[in-house]
Amino acid sequence: MRLYETLDERLILPKLKSTTKSTVLKEFVSLIKKHGLIKNMEEVYDALMEREKQTTTGIGRGIAIPHCKLKGIDRIIVALGRSKKGIDYKSLDSKPVNIFFVILSPVNMDDQHIKTLSAISKLLKHIHVNNAIMGAKTAREIMDIITREEEVLI
Repeated sequence: MRLYETLDERLILPKLKSTTKSTVLKEFVSLIKKHGLIKNMEEVYDALMEREKQTTTGIGRGIAIPHCKLKGIDRIIVALGRSKKGIDYKSLDSKPVNIFFVILSPVNMDDQHIKTLSAISKLLKHIHVNNAIMGAKTAREIMDIITREEEVLI
């Protein structure tokens, strides 16, 4: 499974406007709704927040992977956002988050959900990839970095 095959360039936000955990999740949900991939923004936001209540998806090193499973979608949806300043996300290492990957999965796709989480983790364990994503200027550049690095690393 290749992340670049799942990630939609329209769902890459090189400049997140949000400054808090709740607003960043709302910003992603709004973007995904704008592109017609979900129907009920409140339901998706609530599912993401419910997942955060279990344990933070801020995994450390400036990375968060908010994710949830939903009824009413038929494929995995992946969005990516970047905050140059960083957002207090109550991460495991207590440091601000700069790179966000949001994953929405159908309830019946456990295997694909895990594979998507794994692909993101494998990619972002490489510091040079994180630095390249942080240095990119556009969504296209970020998409190109992910495509190129996945071909080389994974």
